[in-house]
Amino acid sequence: MSMLRGRRDTSRVTLHTFIPGTNWHGSVLWLVLLAVCLILPAAASATSADEVFAAGEQSAAGSAEEQAAAQPADDPAEEPASEPVVEPVEFAPVTESSVVLPPETEAVEQYAVPPTGVEWMPLSITVSELCLPTDIDEMINYLAEGYFQPDPEMTIEEALATAVTYNHDLNSRRLAAAAACQGIDVQWADLLPQLSLSAKGYWTDNDASSEPITIPIEGQDPVVIDLSGGAQRDFHQQLALSLTQRIYDFGLTNDLIDVAESQHAIKKYTVDMTEQQLVYNVITAYYQFNLALGQARVRDDELKLSRELLRQAEIQYEVGVVPRLDVIRAESRVEQARSNFIAAQSQVGDAAAYFYSLLGVEDQRYVPGVIHAALTEIGPAPVDVNTAIDLALYYRPELALQYAALDAGSAAKNLTRNRPILNAYANAAYMDPANSTVHESYEYGLQFMWNLYTGGSDRAKLKQEELNMKSITESLYHLESQIELDATTAWNKVIAARSSADAARKTLELASEAHRAAAVGYSAGVTPYIDYLNALDQNVAAALGYLFALADVKIAQTNLSRAMGFPFGYSGDCRADSPGDVDIYTTLGLDDHSFLVGE
Repeated sequence: MSMLRGRRDTSRVTLHTFIPGTNWHGSVLWLVLLAVCLILPAAASATSADEVFAAGEQSAAGSAEEQAAAQPADDPAEEPASEPVVEPVEFAPVTESSVVLPPETEAVEQYAVPPTGVEWMPLSITVSELCLPTDIDEMINYLAEGYFQPDPEMTIEEALATAVTYNHDLNSRRLAAAAACQGIDVQWADLLPQLSLSAKGYWTDNDASSEPITIPIEGQDPVVIDLSGGAQRDFHQQLALSLTQRIYDFGLTNDLIDVAESQHAIKKYTVDMTEQQLVYNVITAYYQFNLALGQARVRDDELKLSRELLRQAEIQYEVGVVPRLDVIRAESRVEQARSNFIAAQSQVGDAAAYFYSLLGVEDQRYVPGVIHAALTEIGPAPVDVNTAIDLALYYRPELALQYAALDAGSAAKNLTRNRPILNAYANAAYMDPANSTVHESYEYGLQFMWNLYTGGSDRAKLKQEELNMKSITESLYHLESQIELDATTAWNKVIAARSSADAARKTLELASEAHRAAAVGYSAGVTPYIDYLNALDQNVAAALGYLFALADVKIAQTNLSRAMGFPFGYSGDCRADSPGDVDIYTTLGLDDHSFLVGE
């Protein structure tokens, strides 16, 4: 693409008319039409500057062609002596290498670095670039240009292993499940002998005052006996040992154990649900970070191209080829591109922060590494929709959790029965009151306890638990339908995303070619600014659309695996019925899973 060059002196501006062999009449006509193009927008607001300029260019070209046809090629036109000679301006040939930004061009400003330490280093490009490669390997290399990965980085496999181990929410669920498991041991312990010891020591104050006793003696004074001893304080000691053994409780302990086991199952399946959602979130965050990185790369090129477009518009305006409106539009485009670039940088930082928050580690602020090409492949088609639904109904932990809740409701219903309890017991007591002999006592036997009447609370509790079980049953039916819906919609999204990725690739190829042609035409002065601006916007939109389409495929595939309950497993999977620890390619659906069809 060529640069427009002009020669200016103190008396006039000489312009090339783009029409070889034109005489002075054509030049005068061109200048008149150019003046009309600049004056008409102020006189007639209904006609745009671009339309008048295009009409003037066509009129000048038509007049020049008629004069050139009427005059022999070897007989140059005679010019009056009074007219000055118009000196044409030489143009450089239009080539791809002629549009490289010169070193003195103002560089793109460095904006604030995101909190995660991600840095974006702008590169020098040509005005015909912003062509996101459709080849996967070339695209990854293009997106990684200018990006320096801060330490420490983390691969997607390492991220899954770290998150499954250290995520705080997941560990909280695991601890809750462990606490529920201890509840089972608590109920079993009620069947073992219960031994208790009690000891007590205390003081008592006694007021022993009473009326004196008088004994009369004949011929003598009566004898008076005073039995009042005054206040007395005594110290008492007691020691008791009790042994109790449950003989028979008519199934009460078994029902309590069933309730505890059901509660533990609920907590365990809650762990599975949280873990699978975490796996989905980590994979999604990994792709979203790389997607944000790609957006920043595209927006960076967009800003550079907008600056180059502004530079060319200012040059063409100085030589009078384009109106001032083109320069204003180019300045506005630069500001818009700058705003887009700042927003893209912010998205990179936000995506990195979200990824870090899922890991649960505090010592290092890990950020995802640049994804490699193998993880962006479309991969084989998913299993058919009916198989996806069957796998979801078998593997989804939500369904198992609902069945565990139903078992807990059945056990709670059994607990409402009023039943007697038969215990064996043995007691031993030791007492040492003050000013008395030591006393010991022993007792053993059987104890039968039964609340014969509870005021109707047993019947009310039974009705309550029956209603709870009916509610859980209805919720179970609803959950099955929701899982079928979830699996179906996830499967449809995968199919749509795979088709959209191919369409987005073709759209990008066409938009890139149109943008290259528009860039060459605008630099040569034959393409209006509006056409080039539309081509630039369409190319940017197509580049971003292709990035989103590729990321949507992988996220949709991960969502389908989540909707089916991750039947193919994932890194760190510890389920009893899982296929074991698998690589990320299996989790993302990049391997053939035909062996699962029909299971």
